[in-house]
Amino acid sequence: MTDLFAAPEQKIARARRHLTEVASEIGNFLGRRPFAVIVEAPPPGAPDFRIWKVRVRERLPDHLSSIVGDAAHNLRSALDLLACDVVRHNGGNVTGVYFPFAGSAGELEKAIKEKNLRRASPEAVALLRSLKPYRGGNADLRALHDLDIHDKHKGPVAIINAVTTPIWGLTTTVNGVNQIPTWTSAIADGQWLISLPSDRSPPIGTEIPSNFRFVFASETPFAGHDVIPTLHRLAKHVAGIVKAFKTLCLGDEGGGTA
Repeated sequence: MTDLFAAPEQKIARARRHLTEVASEIGNFLGRRPFAVIVEAPPPGAPDFRIWKVRVRERLPDHLSSIVGDAAHNLRSALDLLACDVVRHNGGNVTGVYFPFAGSAGELEKAIKEKNLRRASPEAVALLRSLKPYRGGNADLRALHDLDIHDKHKGPVAIINAVTTPIWGLTTTVNGVNQIPTWTSAIADGQWLISLPSDRSPPIGTEIPSNFRFVFASETPFAGHDVIPTLHRLAKHVAGIVKAFKTLCLGDEGGGTA
């Protein structure tokens, strides 16, 4: 059984290669300044106002969101392959074996049975229970499962959004503390961010210093979270789970991933 746990480790490695690819492409893409926030003239009848609008010079390539989905899918697949190896180590039949996820703590035992993980050793099943792969338990683990489902059936997984840094001291006040306004929705060409009196805004044509981010779409479990660091965190988490089961099954012989 020397090849046990090699398959899930390979899936994790592939996910990390996807992330390296996406990080490089996103860096190059944003380096071309594909988006801007521009001060523009107001509609007729409001001469004393200025409008800050998003202008899209180059749209986000569709394949980048697809690669993010592939990375998430590889991490999720690593867990199913892990479940098969844990059962295989116990001499069980791996047909119909999957890593169990549940909607709540009370539903976990049913999921373990339905995904045939009871074919694994009692110690492995106990380790699985300790991971709490259900809503209200291990949030990242459950969200990874939901993200994989989203990518298969809904998409897109990732978008560009904007956090704009206003100039000339423009702030809002929350509980007596000045806050810089931020915009975190998906952006579109011509999107109207804010209107300001002309004496509180830079002149028409000014490009407002802005920070554009590559984040998970609003419909996903990680909505608004930065894609690359979030998936690197998930990869580390899944690698840790594989290492825990590998050590349980193989002891010092197993080594591990990180």
